[in-house]
Amino acid sequence: MSSSPSVPNDVRPTARRVVLVDDDDVLRELLDTALTRSGFEPQVFASGRELLQHLESVASESQMPEAVVVDYFMPDLTGLDVLRELTAAGRNIPTIVMSGSEEHDTVLLAAGARAVLHKPFRVVDLCDVVTQAINDS
Repeated sequence: MSSSPSVPNDVRPTARRVVLVDDDDVLRELLDTALTRSGFEPQVFASGRELLQHLESVASESQMPEAVVVDYFMPDLTGLDVLRELTAAGRNIPTIVMSGSEEHDTVLLAAGARAVLHKPFRVVDLCDVVTQAINDS
């Protein structure tokens, strides 16, 4: 009887590091769980400012997120503001903006958003867009 070999921890593929920014606690928790179950390693923030402060403290490129998913409508900074701040800081992190409106799509895409996801969306669509953005970067 032969046993199948186990894969050592250091050989398993690593989860994709994704940052999720949304001021809605329920949606943030739901998407955090969904991304984790889909094989991502999400880190969540309740505001754009929290994200930007976190990124300033990241010590190395290997610790940078591979993608950012940010809500457009938030009280402190909009998704567009976050996108512009990332660009101004020279951070070339693929950014996906979630929005309940199509009103800002042209501006967001012109500012460098990899995609705009319109609410409501399916979790599988979010995962596909994030994966594509990471693979294209």
